Amino acid sequence: NQPANSVVIGNATVADVAVHDARTLLVTGKAFGSTNLTVLDRAGNTIYTNQLEVGGEDDVGLTIVRSGGTYSYSCVDKCRPTPMVGDAPAHFSDVMSTVVGKQSTAKGSN
Repeated sequence: NQPANSVVIGNATVADVAVHDARTLLVTGKAFGSTNLTVLDRAGNTIYTNQLEVGGEDDVGLTIVRSGGTYSYSCVDKCRPTPMVGDAPAHFSDVMSTVVGKQSTAKGSN
């Protein structure tokens, strides 16, 4: 019940947060995956923390290990690549560049 002073999203490619006022936050999913949300008071103390999952209601995670590399997917209606820490570097980079490109396109259309 304390007012928020700072908000931290662990992975900004998965979710974004907008501070409406000291007691209201708007969290928006940006890409399939998971991240954490931490809210701090004016003194820097944690007043709220939680893990956020962005996906469909029946979201199922899939991890494929192939040729020594890990590939993560989020499967709702169909499987989509989801960047996760520990994924094969090339796979992670490809997925991240796609996510960032889509976000840039969306920002440019405003």
